[in-house]
Amino acid sequence: MVCSNGRRCGRGIAAAFALWIAVGVTNALAAEMTEKDAEIRWETSYKAAVTEAQKTGKSVYVHVSATWCGACQSMKAQAFTAPEVRKLLAAGFVPCLLDADAQPALVAKFQVEAYPTGIVVSPELIIRKRITGVKSAGDLQAILAGLPPAKPAPMAVASAEPPASALIPENWAPTRFAALTLVARLKQRASAGLLHN
Repeated sequence: MVCSNGRRCGRGIAAAFALWIAVGVTNALAAEMTEKDAEIRWETSYKAAVTEAQKTGKSVYVHVSATWCGACQSMKAQAFTAPEVRKLLAAGFVPCLLDADAQPALVAKFQVEAYPTGIVVSPELIIRKRITGVKSAGDLQAILAGLPPAKPAPMAVASAEPPASALIPENWAPTRFAALTLVARLKQRASAGLLHN
């Protein structure tokens, strides 16, 4: 932009520069928010993780590590920061992080012999998979993706209302037929004198 005295005016350049900075900051904040949203949300209470798994029908992925374990810290920094692993854990698992020093009794119940150890526990509290040692993001992704999905979440407590599908006549016709057949057989036995009081 040219000012009235023929020199370049700094306002246009300053405005463009300010816009460039604003776009850069906005993009950086958006990337940071996306990164935070994609972080693994580790549950540190095994009991709370199991409760969540039973509500959602997901398995619990228990990662047992220790702060002093270099291999554990390496796996956290590499495998658990991979977008594929984070997405996989978020979609099919309730991630639970157990510190071996903070929860030694629970770690002993899991019979952990090496760090890090990953344990996949079904909502029914059955150990589905034990993953011992450091795994790369690709290896961990392959192991977790190879597991069959957990069973669906148990149905909520039955309400007083029957489910909508139970109101469809075709759904109760077989039950009605079986009841009529039983009544007919009982009548036959009664008329033949086979039933006793």
